[in-house]
Amino acid sequence: MIEKKIKKFALGVEYNGEYYHGWQRQKKYPSIQEEVERCLSKIANHKINVICAGRTDSGVHSTGQVVHFETTSIRSKYAWTVGVNTYLSKNISIKWVKEVPDYFNARYSAIKRTYRYLIYNALCRSSILYKKSNHIYKKLNVLKMHSEAQSLLGNHDFSSFQALGCQSSSAQKTITEINVYRINNLVVIDITANSFLYHMVRNIVGSLIQINCINKENIMKDLLKKKIEIMLDLPLQQKMSRLINGKVWHFPISIYGRIINLEPGSLFSQKEIETFLKSTMYSKVDKVILPGEYSIQNNKIEFIRRAFNFPDINENELYVRLVFNTNSLLKIQNVENYRDFNFFRLEPKLISMLNSSKEKKRIFLPRSKYPMILIKTLLAIEDKNFYKHDGINISSIIRALLVNITAGKTIQGGSTLTQQLVKNLFLTNTRSIWRKMNEMYMALILDCFYKKDRILELYLNEVYLGQDGNEQIRGFPLASLYYFGRPIDELNLDQYALLVGMVKGASLYNPWSNPKLALNRRNLVLLTLYNKGLIEKNIYIKLSKRPLKIHPKGFIISDHPDFLQLVQMEVKEKLRKKTKILSGLKIFTTLDYLSQSSVEKAVKTSIPILKKKKKLKDLEIAMIVVDKSNGEINALIGSSHPKFYGYNRALQARRSIGSLSKPVIYLQALSNPKKYHLNTWISNQPIAIKLKNGKYWIPKNNNNQFNKRVMLLEALTHSINIPIVNLSIDIGLNSLIENWINLGISKKYLTPFPSISLGSINLTPIEIAQVFQVISNEGCKSLLSSVRFIVSDDGKILYQSLPQSKNIASSEAAYLTVYAMQKVVTSGTAKSLGALFKNFSLAGKTGTTNNLVDS
Repeated sequence: MIEKKIKKFALGVEYNGEYYHGWQRQKKYPSIQEEVERCLSKIANHKINVICAGRTDSGVHSTGQVVHFETTSIRSKYAWTVGVNTYLSKNISIKWVKEVPDYFNARYSAIKRTYRYLIYNALCRSSILYKKSNHIYKKLNVLKMHSEAQSLLGNHDFSSFQALGCQSSSAQKTITEINVYRINNLVVIDITANSFLYHMVRNIVGSLIQINCINKENIMKDLLKKKIEIMLDLPLQQKMSRLINGKVWHFPISIYGRIINLEPGSLFSQKEIETFLKSTMYSKVDKVILPGEYSIQNNKIEFIRRAFNFPDINENELYVRLVFNTNSLLKIQNVENYRDFNFFRLEPKLISMLNSSKEKKRIFLPRSKYPMILIKTLLAIEDKNFYKHDGINISSIIRALLVNITAGKTIQGGSTLTQQLVKNLFLTNTRSIWRKMNEMYMALILDCFYKKDRILELYLNEVYLGQDGNEQIRGFPLASLYYFGRPIDELNLDQYALLVGMVKGASLYNPWSNPKLALNRRNLVLLTLYNKGLIEKNIYIKLSKRPLKIHPKGFIISDHPDFLQLVQMEVKEKLRKKTKILSGLKIFTTLDYLSQSSVEKAVKTSIPILKKKKKLKDLEIAMIVVDKSNGEINALIGSSHPKFYGYNRALQARRSIGSLSKPVIYLQALSNPKKYHLNTWISNQPIAIKLKNGKYWIPKNNNNQFNKRVMLLEALTHSINIPIVNLSIDIGLNSLIENWINLGISKKYLTPFPSISLGSINLTPIEIAQVFQVISNEGCKSLLSSVRFIVSDDGKILYQSLPQSKNIASSEAAYLTVYAMQKVVTSGTAKSLGALFKNFSLAGKTGTTNNLVDS
């Protein structure tokens, strides 16, 4: 038997390390070594192990990694290169192969190794080089970096630059070449050495970057001699950058009410528009100057509509005049150029914020949108040297330390805004010297890599400013809405002073729980502004006398829980296959604030009166207001306590509908005009109907009175049972059930018993509302909906409701049914309702069950 000869080969390997956890083989994560060995083994037809010249870390790329392996297989160079490449991932490529002598070892035979580090040094990051370079926006002094780097040439102990976990037996390494140079926006750092320690290159690069922030010479020499600590932990900087350059926060879902579209002739009264403006926190003034203000003169309302990002387009602020006649809008005019509008939109009311991450709520606002008066007040109180220091203020820290030692307790902090931001984003509130040191260290890194305005922007949107139940109020924009009901750019100086004062302790100086402390703190802020010469004495005196004027909790963002439950169900259905990212969604609903407020007010006042009048311990209600033309739900309540979360009867209460079933029977009967008209006579004699079980069902009229016959119109007007039972039998119960199914009711709730003609059907209010939408809309069905638009955080429309109407019943039959229902209100069982609204053409149908359990 001839023994196969073992041959040794060297390979040149190029790879993109972005998708691998470094070179070395690992148990749980993909590695380049594992991939190369797998594919070589396929070509060799036996297991191959490779040795590399130098292991690389996760995310590191290579253009010239050298490896060697041994094999008994006889293959061509073509097989070891092209053949292996056919099996390899596209991120790895074998560039060359060479047979080498037995003494060759890729690791120990290597004379030198070269690393190249790329820094994209420009204001805006590069999307192409995003994962192949580190982005630093601050201008780097390449000449200084190169000069300092030359201190590392030669043989030295590089333990100052090695990371924990380094397995090298010696920290003594020899750097033969190190160059720092610029190619346009790229800063290139090339380092050649006999070998490297774990994380040695990235720590050298991090230190070279950090020297740009320090006015000192020979820093690298001191680092090498361990006279100072490592200036920058690059992995930590990259971790911080991933958060700040990416998605810093997960935002809550913002839910808005209906967008009000106005046209000349729209049926809106002046009082209704003023009510809506008040609900969106517009302030009534004598003369309109700023967005969010309105004035009234006779039959005119003038206001500056705020800028708003509508689903289809972002619209700027606009100065508008609305002219009204008695109960409608006459004219819409642009005050600045006196041109008339044929169409105009009011921004919707924010009604809720849901699903906030980690129980934190915020509304993001870019730095450019914050008023300068707020910025100046904040910096004057919290960090006057913000634009001068490097992230920490040593003098402030020492001063605070001395004050606290003197007082025997902590009464003053020395943290900069940058330190506060670092603590909020990356650390905990645990008080310890180590946490404080980390905070200072990370503040230096943050200040080095990011512009001051970006840091300030993050702070303004991150700062803790109170609590709403279990959720934190984060950032000035949301705090402004909660406490004052106005956007942050519409507040006065005393209001800014209160918010800035709360930064020191949002729980202690909270105006809801501690109004006196909050007032004193606000006035101290105003006094500080006066002492620093930022405001005049008379302004300080005037503003410090003002009361806080804080809105109570739940006043501004007031949930309508029953309606929101429907919205959440619909959103889940609409987005099932479109996105799983809910952060920052904006949902524009069909909720009409005026209708919802009227319904809630009616329930609040009427239910106690009815309970007292009828001597009832418990009385519940469900109500749905639907736009018949498009199926949009304008208002909904599911209980007698519409502001509380609980059992939603509008969606969940499946109860017998009683006489509400009768218009459905009429809709079907009148669809056969050759046989049925509203003046068709129908028997009103007592009847007994034999059921399949042998028993008899004997329906009765409510007044127990009978006559020979009545017209169909009279039977519905006065809700007489016997004629309608006879009509149902004449139509056929199976045919009647098919009509219910056609209207949208599931077959599982329908049984072919004669009692179905008198409403022996258990339906929910929203199901019966869908049925009456068809009847009232001339036989055209529009699916009920509560959501108009769903918009992603970046402004993309994920869903848009396009109401469609399908004719499913005779329009003539629907018209006649509605006419009969109008008679119910004017002269029938609901005539008390008609007496209250004589000027309206109302159609309705009363529906009660046995013993008036449901009515």
